[in-house]
Amino acid sequence: VAVRANGLDTEWAEVDLAMIAMSGAHAVVLPKVESGAAVLHARALLAKHRAPPGLAIWSMIETPIGVLRAEEICIAGKGSVGGTVPNAMTAVIMGTSDLTKELRAEHTACRSALTTSLQLVLLAARAYGMVALDGVQLDLNNAEELIAHCKAARAMGFDGKTLIHPSQIATANAIFAPSPDALQHAREIIAAHTAALREGLNVAVVRGKLVENLHVADAQRALGLHEAICQLETAVS
Repeated sequence: VAVRANGLDTEWAEVDLAMIAMSGAHAVVLPKVESGAAVLHARALLAKHRAPPGLAIWSMIETPIGVLRAEEICIAGKGSVGGTVPNAMTAVIMGTSDLTKELRAEHTACRSALTTSLQLVLLAARAYGMVALDGVQLDLNNAEELIAHCKAARAMGFDGKTLIHPSQIATANAIFAPSPDALQHAREIIAAHTAALREGLNVAVVRGKLVENLHVADAQRALGLHEAICQLETAVS
């Protein structure tokens, strides 16, 4: 469960963070984060109100200055290299609606005006080991556009998509979760690579393509994601 707070520049921010600190939520969502200082300020407020250390921060990046400072925001959220800090930032969320407005761009099906911004924020998230979530799709009657946005975001490297209506959940889950064939392929990669190592080899061939350590890491991630999804579905069923 992630709870959105009012912006840190509003009079309600500290009260919101104090309430979220004792709510049992897994994460607090900060809107319109534009600097590393904002993340540090949020962490200080959470500490002041005795938030559990595991309550994570998710930062929404939805303005041009936020995009340009994405690395600074992620550095502040990550804390010390190789270490852990209380209330660490673990995810970035693209606020694509506000960002489109701030850019004075048009809302188009292909979202070409947002490509650079999406990639810059994704690069920062990946550099500092954070989850990256794509922004919402507003047209509830356009299922084809939702599918296209989800597929494009996944192809770019995003981990998931924020949604505004329950009717969008199944589509997003189907696209961002590993498919049955992807899971089978992942198992084949791990098995082939394991067998190759036993024979003193560093590479293997699966489905006609060379497989090495980086492909094994991707395969393990896919299987881990599938396992996490299964556990979550069991918990809520």
